[in-house]
Amino acid sequence: MARTKTKSAILLFAAWVAAPACAPGEKATEERPRFDSFALQTFDGDSLSLADLRGKVSLVIFWASWCPGCQAELPLLDSLSAAVEHPDFAIVAINDEWNEGVARGFAAAKGLQMPLLLGRGAMWEQYQYFGLPYMVLLDREGRVVQEYYGFPGRRAFDHHVAERAMQVIYGGKTSARGARVESGD
Repeated sequence: MARTKTKSAILLFAAWVAAPACAPGEKATEERPRFDSFALQTFDGDSLSLADLRGKVSLVIFWASWCPGCQAELPLLDSLSAAVEHPDFAIVAINDEWNEGVARGFAAAKGLQMPLLLGRGAMWEQYQYFGLPYMVLLDREGRVVQEYYGFPGRRAFDHHVAERAMQVIYGGKTSARGARVESGD
């Protein structure tokens, strides 16, 4: 029996069901700290900064090609980025390896299309995260809504990360349309 490498899941959101004011681990709006700014080169040679994301709900992920959790999570984030066509939403992936060639090779092999930035090994010093992958959900003002450490697995990703991002985008409500997220594992 042939098995497909593509795994897919459907994020089922109830039509405009109100979300709790704060999810576990999330700070109330007035208590949210500002995320440290960055201005980095993209894999395409352009520049992207935190200021460029202002006005958008953003998922910022720090990753490396050698990280098993990153290897699993990045294709899901790339699919989510493609599936959620909302002008007020962005996913940005910051590679934190010294070897740019390894990072580019990994991204090409996975076919990643979301914005990819080069941290060139300097991100840990600035953000002092505990490990990779490290992901931060930011509100439209660049404030930290929630932090995620490690890859929690596909189901937890769908439930906690993707759904929470949709709730922040839609002002505490989830999308009535839902989003199909596919992984090329």
